[in-house]
Amino acid sequence: MIAFLFYFAAATTLVAALLMILTRNPLRATMFLIISLVSLALVYIIVDAGLVAAMQILVYAGAIVVLIIFVIMLLNLQVADNFRPTYFSLTKLFGAVSATYFFYVIIQNLQNNEAITKSTINGSVYNIAQLMLTRYLFDFEAISLLLLTAVLGAVVLGLRRLV
Repeated sequence: MIAFLFYFAAATTLVAALLMILTRNPLRATMFLIISLVSLALVYIIVDAGLVAAMQILVYAGAIVVLIIFVIMLLNLQVADNFRPTYFSLTKLFGAVSATYFFYVIIQNLQNNEAITKSTINGSVYNIAQLMLTRYLFDFEAISLLLLTAVLGAVVLGLRRLV
């Protein structure tokens, strides 16, 4: 039963993420993002990482998605009526190269099971806090600066529309 629930949550995560990318309505894309994040939290619960699941729901599905919805409402984003897809662009090329590299890394890690078993840690609050404030401190601070930049960008775009 646990294996079925795990695969169901993982499939729900992937399908919701795919629908989020493919939809043209920004508000629907945000709702698919919420579904994806909550089902990913369920995956974390199944693998016995309750703290990570709680952070996933509180921080990402709660705060970040509310911020995204606020920006969508502030900028009054709508579906473009005269939307014409481009068949080749640099962003599609970059996305294809990134996806290829991502799948290459996943396949390499699956073939080398030692890397997966050695990198697992206990999901307690103490262990995660120790990792975040020592080994991953730069990454943690970089993400906070990225979020601050996104908020400032939303404010600048919102003010530009008012002027």
